[in-house]
Amino acid sequence: MHLLKVGALTALAAAMTLPAVAQKPNLSGMWKLNLEKSFLAGDHPTKDYELTKIIVQTAGVIKQTDIAVHVSMMNIPMPDSKTTMELATDGHEHEVIGGSPFPGMPPVKMKVVSEWQGGTLLVTEAGRSFGGSSSTQRRYFLSDDGTQLIEQIEGHSGFGDTEQRLVFDRQP
Repeated sequence: MHLLKVGALTALAAAMTLPAVAQKPNLSGMWKLNLEKSFLAGDHPTKDYELTKIIVQTAGVIKQTDIAVHVSMMNIPMPDSKTTMELATDGHEHEVIGGSPFPGMPPVKMKVVSEWQGGTLLVTEAGRSFGGSSSTQRRYFLSDDGTQLIEQIEGHSGFGDTEQRLVFDRQP
């Protein structure tokens, strides 16, 4: 009987530690795109293309700034860009102003839902642009050693469907 009580107490203690193990990872930091390790689908950026993400994570909110340098679209040079978006990770839909798809065009309004699924941040975006309605799912998670941020992107629009896997290296 004593052994059963000890076993039950051990199981209870193990169950109580599960939330600590399932804590959300801290994505905060500066992350630089590693082109060699990434899969960009139909995008073919120039060799000097750079994308840096700066993420500041606080309780319930993630502020993400993307800085793109030497951008081109279909071999047409585009201006460098810097966009910032705040994501509430409460699992509820929020209206967010995204970046401009092309220079001179107004920014895009999107409906965004961000939520943690274990150690993965899932961000679902839906909006309308000159190409019609579009939806994107982004999954963010860290490598086992925490040195890389992986962003898996699945997009659907009037221009077609795409999947990408972006690998970012943590910067000092």
